[in-house]
Amino acid sequence: MRFITIICVILFTFGLCACNGNTTTPITIQDAWARPAIMDDGAHSDDSGMEMDTNGPISAAFMVIRNRTDSPDRLLSAESTAASVLEIHLTEMKDNVMTMRQVEGGLEIPSNGQVELKPGSYHIMLIDVQQDLKVGDKIPLTLTFENAGEVKVEAEVKNP
Repeated sequence: MRFITIICVILFTFGLCACNGNTTTPITIQDAWARPAIMDDGAHSDDSGMEMDTNGPISAAFMVIRNRTDSPDRLLSAESTAASVLEIHLTEMKDNVMTMRQVEGGLEIPSNGQVELKPGSYHIMLIDVQQDLKVGDKIPLTLTFENAGEVKVEAEVKNP
């Protein structure tokens, strides 16, 4: 009986070690979605309504990025087959004027924290969209982080 108790304690201890956070995904993505985009030759605007000089339609992707580690990480880039160019952007109000700019050097995700990419704030700009993005479609995104590496996610196309 004592032998069985010792074996159970050892197995329980190994079980706790296995759950020690080493098996936890360091970066998680929640609620990923993107705006619709239709292929045409007309003018294109971003999520703030500002006109943009692009080769094709544009869209934007939004999500919540959670960092489950004790160290900050940084979203460096994004890729997708849905668009030729993806850039991390920030839309903000400056002197009563809505501005949008590319985020240089990536977007920091704080340790044990999160950053929400949402309309009127941080977002991933999809430039020169390669096909119609209709409500209900799903587009693949590969996000590259400084520490966590590549994280793949699907964003559902929907209206805000």
